[in-house]
Amino acid sequence: AATLVVDPDAPPEGDNPGGYNDFWFESAGIGDLVRTSHIVYPKDGRVPEAVEGAPRQYGGLGPDIPGSRPVRYVVGGIAKDGHEDRGLSERCIVGFNSGPPFVPSLYNNNVQIFQNKDTAVIMTEMIHDARIVPLTKDAPIDDDIRLWSGDSRGWWDGDTLVVETKNFNGLRQTFNSTGANLDMVLTERFTRTAYDTVEYAFTIDDPSTFTDRITAIVPMTKVAGQIYEYACHEGNYGMTNILRGMRAEERMAAEGESD
Repeated sequence: AATLVVDPDAPPEGDNPGGYNDFWFESAGIGDLVRTSHIVYPKDGRVPEAVEGAPRQYGGLGPDIPGSRPVRYVVGGIAKDGHEDRGLSERCIVGFNSGPPFVPSLYNNNVQIFQNKDTAVIMTEMIHDARIVPLTKDAPIDDDIRLWSGDSRGWWDGDTLVVETKNFNGLRQTFNSTGANLDMVLTERFTRTAYDTVEYAFTIDDPSTFTDRITAIVPMTKVAGQIYEYACHEGNYGMTNILRGMRAEERMAAEGESD
């Protein structure tokens, strides 16, 4: 049996105690569905060139990367002057893997799809978002109505559920740290290829961002259990403490200068 090692001493002041271990990371098996690239078009498996002038923003888990608002990426930030300097997932607006489109990340990649005769609902674990997709031929919403996750409409193509999404608000990146998704048209295809497998394919068409469209395939595998609520907004003290901590640093810096 493994020996339990107990360290009674606190870490050194200012040291990082760590936040994650392998317990949190999802490594779902996908059998022989491993791909050399999720991207199947362009055929070289690479993201096409960006249109000249398309905005780029790079976020991440490290130090803030100075930039300007709006912050369109999901993780990280440009500063800590206010909540609008932070990434969209920190603000509990969209998750870092909630899409659309769905691109796998470290954890909370679970998706549940359910339907009745005229509606499909695509629910994601991350930030517990439910995308309601009409399967009827109702008129689309007006072009001047813009949404964080766009307006989705769906239909069946044989055994494939096709979902087309437009009317994004331009406050999120199109793909791969690039663009503003105002003109993006996203087409997703969900095809059940086995009892426990769904082939998820998506095509991004955004001529304001990329010189060509992008099509990718991400296999989904069935897992046991249910999706529990990810209550990002329930006491989101993280945002309060991020800004409060920065104000404390500013006060300490000012006091040091006055000494």
